[in-house]
Amino acid sequence: APGYYDLPVHARAENGAVLPTTDLILRVTRSGRRPELLYVENYVDDSVTPVDANTHAVGPAIKVGHHPAEAVLSPDGKRVYVSTPGSDSVAVIDTATQKVVATLSKIGPAPDSLAVSHDGRRLWVADYASNRIQAIDTRTLKAGKPIVVGRHPGGLTLSPDGKTLWVTSIPNNAVFAYALDDLRLLGQVALPDLRVPGHGPIASVPEADRLLDQLVRSGHTEARIVVD
Repeated sequence: APGYYDLPVHARAENGAVLPTTDLILRVTRSGRRPELLYVENYVDDSVTPVDANTHAVGPAIKVGHHPAEAVLSPDGKRVYVSTPGSDSVAVIDTATQKVVATLSKIGPAPDSLAVSHDGRRLWVADYASNRIQAIDTRTLKAGKPIVVGRHPGGLTLSPDGKTLWVTSIPNNAVFAYALDDLRLLGQVALPDLRVPGHGPIASVPEADRLLDQLVRSGHTEARIVVD
């Protein structure tokens, strides 16, 4: 099967002495099939490491921009997009060659969270410092007009039907929902504070997407969830 394989190599010297075991990383490719790889961001090392999900073998690190924060895979598995807030950019990796094929510069002062549309045509980027999100056309790699969202957007995800973009806001302790057709604000869910000593507010709400969908359909634009 295609993927990475970690092969230990044992050898002896001419005098019969046992040499230290060496690990050989073997990459197997097959036309029309892609290995199931995970891509791990190495924040300090400014790289991304591919890891075989089946064999657990680790491939060679791929150098990207400064302080990679998040990596997302395109739906067809051909590209990996990596946000690098330390370089104000997003790296594009070709999964066939495991090399950076493009770098999107000046995306914002701190591009952080990423999300790819279900058809793979748009890459959404949240900029933590400027409180904005913007779409990148993945065919032309051109950035669209940014829109202002809640303070310090910390996470992005798309609804299963691909029509709604969910954006978390850490200082607001809320999740905002935007319609992707015209980027209008559909609603906001204020999350409960879960206090941990030494940390800011932490929020977790099961099935919040289903709840907000119900609120939006019923005409409400803002709601507060209370956990008993």
